[in-house]
Amino acid sequence: MFWLRNFTKTFNFQWERDGLPPEAPFPYKPYRDRKLELEKLPFPHDFTEEDPPDYLDILMGFMLFTKDIAPHDELWIPKSRQCLTSWLTVGFITWHCQFHPRIEWIGQSEDDLKATGNIKYANALYSNQENWQKALHPLASGIEGTTHKIEWANGSLFRSLASGIRKFASSHAHGYFSDETAHISGVEATLNIVKPAVKQIICVSSVAPGHFWDQVNQAV
Repeated sequence: MFWLRNFTKTFNFQWERDGLPPEAPFPYKPYRDRKLELEKLPFPHDFTEEDPPDYLDILMGFMLFTKDIAPHDELWIPKSRQCLTSWLTVGFITWHCQFHPRIEWIGQSEDDLKATGNIKYANALYSNQENWQKALHPLASGIEGTTHKIEWANGSLFRSLASGIRKFASSHAHGYFSDETAHISGVEATLNIVKPAVKQIICVSSVAPGHFWDQVNQAV
């Protein structure tokens, strides 16, 4: 979260409607209306009652330590539009690719428009860094990624696909991000192809009946 809150910014594509600045860091909205049992968080941290976490901090902890927390290295995360859950997931992937060489993440969404939207998020996070950071972590070519891919000179990349059961079949990426999982046709069959090939799976979605909802209920 330190990089996301201090060294880059999100882009609000509806900033005029919302009456907000177009660019802003990830927010910090700690839980101050309730007491959190910090000792029960299943990952190492330095949160205190005086400096408590917020939703994004806790979610990032789960992403960083998925292999120590989640069965089969899978996270199933229900979301609402106001929580920045997809933005944070793309932020984690962008950070992972930028600061670690030869890492590949693949994102998949219910349609091509939403797939390219996640690459827009990653491009915004890269572009909104200071120039000195971009000079330290240059892209493979150009000043931003393409419509479906952003690739760094260190060999890492994040690419995004529309839904399709066999589209992942030839890939051996480090991680797989399914956005709006509950609304992707054939997602269970897709995940059966993905699971043997990757080390981390993050499934994020607004809730609807089906495989996503079943997995979330099993985890609760």
